[in-house]
Amino acid sequence: MTFLKKMPWGIVAGVAAIIVVFATVAFIALGFILGGVAGQTNEVAGMFDEWYQVLLFVVDVVCGVIMIGSIVLFVLKKLGKFDGKKVTEGKVDGDI
Repeated sequence: MTFLKKMPWGIVAGVAAIIVVFATVAFIALGFILGGVAGQTNEVAGMFDEWYQVLLFVVDVVCGVIMIGSIVLFVLKKLGKFDGKKVTEGKVDGDI
């Protein structure tokens, strides 16, 4: 539980968001570029024909899941859910 309290979830979410944005742009741009090259050479190009296209898509999805999870943990940390104190109707244990 101390790992969840000490981890900077906002920074993790930010880094994952940056990776998701650039990986998505790269995946789409790569599709356009390979489609243009395939059109000029009278061939057909798909989005998952090469290994690096699949790898880029997997990195995009994994970082997207990490981003969503770290945003959830960031919100839970800000709400104080990892403090170990039991909150009941606005009162903390020990308050009168």
